[in-house]
Amino acid sequence: MRIFIDPGHGGADPGVVHQPVVEKDLNLTVAQLVRARLENAGHDVAMARDTDVALKLSERGALSAKFQADLVISIHTNANQSPDPKGLMTFYWPGNEKGQRVAESIAAACPEPLRRRQMAYAATKEGWPRVRNVLT
Repeated sequence: MRIFIDPGHGGADPGVVHQPVVEKDLNLTVAQLVRARLENAGHDVAMARDTDVALKLSERGALSAKFQADLVISIHTNANQSPDPKGLMTFYWPGNEKGQRVAESIAAACPEPLRRRQMAYAATKEGWPRVRNVLT
């Protein structure tokens, strides 16, 4: 399988900063670990960035299209002032049964603390509405 990994943020866009953690750096570290595991499993993997550089969303999309990815993984480390949002979010295109199965497999493979609020989202032109709880 051809898998494209997009470590969120980068360059002048740090994402969430909660000293000493800077999201763009954590995203890149996680993406590099995920890439190594996927390559060891025999997948063909490309990344949007391997260093701390800024990329526009359109550039990320163009890179994944040029790579002809079967699967795109975008890694973010979100934060919120509210204690309610927690856990992993996975996204897939509506009607894409393979994408939905991958999202559900990722949820099932996560450690218990992340599974407590696991959500799967389906994309629409209007955004990313919550469509169902995968695991609660």
